Amino acid sequence: MSVQPFSITEREGARDGQQVFVVTGPLTSSTTQTFVRAVRPSQAKVVILDLTGVPYLDSMGVGALVHACVSCRRSGRHLALAGLNSRVSTVLKITGVEPVFDIFPSSSAAEAAL
Repeated sequence: MSVQPFSITEREGARDGQQVFVVTGPLTSSTTQTFVRAVRPSQAKVVILDLTGVPYLDSMGVGALVHACVSCRRSGRHLALAGLNSRVSTVLKITGVEPVFDIFPSSSAAEAAL
């Protein structure tokens, strides 16, 4: 199985105040700093993390997602996850953090709902 290198790109969401970050590649200890540097400066009211291209994540990846969520909530903003595959979803369930997030099947579903 070939895994794409890690990258993160951002785009405006469908509604004012939304920002979508499209994450590709594994979210692991070697990529979390890049993730944090990309997401942290966002001041959007709604931050959507499109994880469709993330094949797996480790504990550092889980921590980075939780940190992003807590940071958004503390500043009165909202964070949602979209496009999780079964492997990523299982990791969030096993670690017990799944209830912390609003999870949508796709970024377009999250954009429409938020």
